[in-house]
Amino acid sequence: MSAMPLRLTLPTLLLALTGCTAVEVRTAIKIQLTADDVDTMLASLDAVHLVIDPLEPYTDADGSPLTGELADDAWLEDVLTEDADLELVRLVDLDGAGRLPIIELRPGAHTGGFSVVAHGYLGATWTAESDVLGTLEYTIDEVPTLELSLALLATPITQCMNGLDDDADGWADGDDPDCAEGDEEVGFGENACNDGEDNDGDGAIDVEDAECDSATDEDEWDPCLNSLDDDGDGWIDADDPDCDKLGDELGLGTTECNDGLDNDGNGDIDSEDENCDDAGDDDERAPSCSDEIDDDGDGWIDSEDPDCTEGTEEIGYGATGCNDGLDNDLDGMADAADLSCEDALDETELNACEDGEDNDDDGWLDEMDPGCGGDPYADDESPAGSTDCADGIDNDGDGAIDGHDGDCEDADDISEASPCVDGVDNDGDGWLDSADPDCTSGDAETGFTATACNDGIDNDSDGATDSDDVDCLGATDDVEEDLCADGLDNDGDGWADSTDPDCATGDAETGFSTTACNNGGDDDGDWKIDSADP
Repeated sequence: MSAMPLRLTLPTLLLALTGCTAVEVRTAIKIQLTADDVDTMLASLDAVHLVIDPLEPYTDADGSPLTGELADDAWLEDVLTEDADLELVRLVDLDGAGRLPIIELRPGAHTGGFSVVAHGYLGATWTAESDVLGTLEYTIDEVPTLELSLALLATPITQCMNGLDDDADGWADGDDPDCAEGDEEVGFGENACNDGEDNDGDGAIDVEDAECDSATDEDEWDPCLNSLDDDGDGWIDADDPDCDKLGDELGLGTTECNDGLDNDGNGDIDSEDENCDDAGDDDERAPSCSDEIDDDGDGWIDSEDPDCTEGTEEIGYGATGCNDGLDNDLDGMADAADLSCEDALDETELNACEDGEDNDDDGWLDEMDPGCGGDPYADDESPAGSTDCADGIDNDGDGAIDGHDGDCEDADDISEASPCVDGVDNDGDGWLDSADPDCTSGDAETGFTATACNDGIDNDSDGATDSDDVDCLGATDDVEEDLCADGLDNDGDGWADSTDPDCATGDAETGFSTTACNNGGDDDGDWKIDSADP
């Protein structure tokens, strides 16, 4: 019995077994697989792939290229990658055959030239290969038999070594995660980049998705389009400078707003710091016009600094007297430190209340002027006061007003008239004008004197002092006590208090009277006078 050939009609496969029958007239080519050591070869194989490489692609009746599976044991595949055309692969199962087969090829619809090569497999491992046979062409009514000798590969090639995507998951050899666990590619996995799904809806699946760097990637999403902070630097997608330069979020950068540090010490870092406009911002600090710091050292801060009116940065001194860095009025204070400078745009450090001039011509200078209110750093002398000596009126008709009137000692004087005729207790001693002993010796009330009724003391402890004490008949009175109740003979007439007839008609002992017992004379010649005469 002859060897049983496997018949293959190209490109349609017709498999038949031939026995000892009459010779059939036909057109075919028989391929006899051989080997130097058939037994060793059979022990190293359980299947052969006969690869038929046409000179022109296989097409259907319409001329469209054929693709995919043609039968259970035949398919079209790009095995020989030297060109882009598909080869016809015929699977020959050798399990238990005990011999190397003859494979018969028939032209069918395809009559063009072709070449063949055989690959031997043990399981999924490529173990043997033949040389290329061809180019072959059919001859009408002839059936030549050609030998195709198999040889063992020096190193068997597993699915993880053959450069092919054997499980059609898009990943080949070491890129296929199946090859990390074995030597066969067995299909899709569970990771987003190896599950056969378009997880991010961008039209690309697994290996075709640019965001899949490997089959083990868990995310098909573009890290610069997924609304996630993939590198944990606080900046997301287009806001992350990595996306502009590298197309991926890869971590912190070198600018102050992307270095992971709280550079300005305000407790906020990078994207969380309101002073960071973006990740490329190299200054976490607030703009110098809003950081509450005198950044240019001119004494004026933020909105007080005229630099901040024209820009956003404090850049230094200006040209005004209050922002030039000089102590223009030589008072030991310069610019913002000078209390006379209301703001940095103030043209002078010397204010009206410290310039030594009577700016409002009221006769009062600087702090003495009621407009200054006692503040040497005030800048307006003009407001009039409420007293006669500060109201801008010639109240006493002497032709002199306020500070120009010699009778006004200061702006607080309530009268322009002479102190001794103005009806005012100018020295506060309780005695006015002519009643004040000062006006006897001068033309001004100057204060207390040494007498008991003008010394500012409650000498008799009755709760009333000087002019307020009814016992003071005048400022020159040197006794505040009630002379009619002090137990003393105050007038030396020999009679005291109620025994003195003066106290019957008044409240003071004033001297002798006209009665015989109080006239200071010895009217009866007994050498005893008044109170001493029994």
